[in-house]
Amino acid sequence: MSENIHQPIEVFYEKVDECPLRDRTFNFFELVYVISGIGNHVVNGNKIAYHKGDHFLITPKDSHEFNLESTCDFMVIRFGENYIKEYQWKSIDHIECIL
Repeated sequence: MSENIHQPIEVFYEKVDECPLRDRTFNFFELVYVISGIGNHVVNGNKIAYHKGDHFLITPKDSHEFNLESTCDFMVIRFGENYIKEYQWKSIDHIECIL
């Protein structure tokens, strides 16, 4: 399944008991911070265990899913390539803010 972003940047909190979508592919960047919970994150066929405090940067065209072993809380920041291109010459502050 492919998803698109509709704003230059989107920030949201998610509390889930299971991954709502499997094998997701985006046309944008997604930075995911694990607030709580454990499980495995599968990116392009590579399985990585995660727990509280981990963070992931998913890039455009990556295929990924989260396999949750418990209820998990995530903070998610999504931004497109245009967001980066627009601000790369103006100021690094916008990227620093995201990170």
